[in-house]
Amino acid sequence: MDLVEKAIRAAPRDARFHRTLGDILHTGGRHEEATACYRAVTALDPGDAATHAALAEALMQLERIDEALDSYQAALRLAPDDITTLFGHGNALCAAGRRDGALAAYRAVLALQPHFVPVYLKLGELLRDMGRLDESFQVLQDGARLKYAPIDLSEDIIQKSAPASDAKLRHDAEQIDYLIGRGILVADYAVHAQTYRRLADAGAGKRAATDFYRLPLTERRSVAKVYNRLVHLDPAPRLDRPAVNPAIDRTAIESDYHATKREITYFDDFLTDEALRKIRAFCLESTIWFTHYQNGYVGAFLGDGFASPLLAQIAEELPAALPGIFGGHKLHQAWAFKYDSRLSGINMHADFAAVNVNFWITPDDALEDKETGGLIVWDKQAPLDWDFDKFNNDQDAMRKFLADNHAKPVRIAYRQNRALVFNSDLFHETDRIVFREGYENRRINITLLYGRRENA
Repeated sequence: MDLVEKAIRAAPRDARFHRTLGDILHTGGRHEEATACYRAVTALDPGDAATHAALAEALMQLERIDEALDSYQAALRLAPDDITTLFGHGNALCAAGRRDGALAAYRAVLALQPHFVPVYLKLGELLRDMGRLDESFQVLQDGARLKYAPIDLSEDIIQKSAPASDAKLRHDAEQIDYLIGRGILVADYAVHAQTYRRLADAGAGKRAATDFYRLPLTERRSVAKVYNRLVHLDPAPRLDRPAVNPAIDRTAIESDYHATKREITYFDDFLTDEALRKIRAFCLESTIWFTHYQNGYVGAFLGDGFASPLLAQIAEELPAALPGIFGGHKLHQAWAFKYDSRLSGINMHADFAAVNVNFWITPDDALEDKETGGLIVWDKQAPLDWDFDKFNNDQDAMRKFLADNHAKPVRIAYRQNRALVFNSDLFHETDRIVFREGYENRRINITLLYGRRENA
């Protein structure tokens, strides 16, 4: 930066130096100063579309949305088909609440560049927030197919495929064996499962990436071939009949939820038998479990392909079945977690939504301890002035808050097809997990979040 500032003093009207300084400041998080540099460039060279776009990005970081929109529009007048500028303009329109404009911008990006992966997630989220779940989930799955598609194995790709968790390696090995047994994958895939187990037994997931790179190329290639790749995605289509059990007692469930200020209820037989069977098949068969956690469980999110038409149907039918709880809240996020049979589950946290729904889909005969394996929900809400990081990660602060406020735990035991519905501000954590060994016995929970915490 010192050198560039010297260059500006020597040649103050050379726009290139102002642009370079702006990029340095922007990269360093000094966005206010960066905007001044970018404005100097646009004054010297009004036809520089890239700098108008860079100015817009810096203004977005400062949450000066209207100014950012003006800069994006200036850039697009000069370069109307620039993909990154169109995408940024869509993000700015979305932030400004101009959803129709954002929708048009994202679709323009896809028309020009169907393989531009980042737009699928943003478009899918926008359609989700607009309540258009079928379209949203289709877009998210299309994006996941592009992002995680099996690809030719260059040395660079192999180098980036170092496993980071032995528990995930074991999960993936079990899933490959399961898919081969079901006839979904050919027997040739067994070599990958064998490699995963050998690496997990050797602790490869705990070693530094440099240790992984020292393994024979054949082993690294075997990992990279299918590790975090969308090898199979079960279609899980909508049903032509209800997915949420029409026989659930709406009056009793809503009354129980509102009976106390804690706002917690649970009920059994949540899904119809057909819906339960098919959403379970989707979770067992789809290779969408790309996220791993320290406690040994793996996760799948909407942007990973965990966005089937059947899940959209469930997410739409539940608020319609229990309007006294959900009101006008729309689906905000969804994910699933799959657990090791013995390792611990999710630590204490609250969620960034208004209403939280958790339901479990692994059969009860997988349980070794019928009184545990579920969820513990505490009857005190996270303070509204706590930020996301604090109410998700600061275990000491959460436990102190609960102790200081004499909070009481509500322990809900695990049962297949049991749904928990509770205020997302309530702290909760996974109860002790003691499930039988075996892939089909892994505990699976699905979470649906409705509404925004700040709007609840």
